Amino acid sequence: MIFKIALIEDSLHDRNAAKACFEKWSRRASVPVQLLCYTDAADFFANEDDWKDCVCIFLDIDLPTTNGIDIAKKLRTTGIMTDFIFLTAFREYVFEGYSVEAIDYLLKPLDQAALDRCMTRILARYQSGFYIFRSGNDIVQIPYSDILYFSSARHYTDIVTSGRSFRQRKPLSAILSALPEQFVQIHRTIIINLHKVYSLSGTTVIMTNRLELPVSKTFADHLNAEFAKHMF
Repeated sequence: MIFKIALIEDSLHDRNAAKACFEKWSRRASVPVQLLCYTDAADFFANEDDWKDCVCIFLDIDLPTTNGIDIAKKLRTTGIMTDFIFLTAFREYVFEGYSVEAIDYLLKPLDQAALDRCMTRILARYQSGFYIFRSGNDIVQIPYSDILYFSSARHYTDIVTSGRSFRQRKPLSAILSALPEQFVQIHRTIIINLHKVYSLSGTTVIMTNRLELPVSKTFADHLNAEFAKHMF
């Protein structure tokens, strides 16, 4: 699991301080972190392909041409449900974060213990026995043991269980990076749960609900290796 994180912060001093804190947490938690830094809203939105699969986004509230709250509101209106954490030197801004469902706020200068608590809480969600995501105003928890596969189409991903499907606005690449190891990509648009495989051939996987899913050549060798490792 690699934690890909975006940071929007215009102050070089505060960016460097945040980088140091993330590096310390990464070493202590034994979780690789890829930190993407942006100085303002224009820089951030111009590089959407880089950050769209981030696990979470840290936003400075006080930016030169806009503020982190407005950036978060814009992201929410487009359906982005990534976790937001605000950075601020002013306590009076804290309650504004509730309007965009921010999961935390951290006061600047950034404190290592505060960041550790925040990141440990986020990590725990991804290491639990549930796949957790937001659907509107609701938090949905699906046991990993219930999930057959994930299937993406455009900007959305369907989470398919034996009983029903759920839809999330999140790219497949961001989902795969945070899943337990029994989940393996078999196609550009499909991730399967190896524990739900009924049978496997070179070009097709049959799931326990007897649904056939295609295996692309790009992922065939990796799938075979992972299937052997988990099944035998």
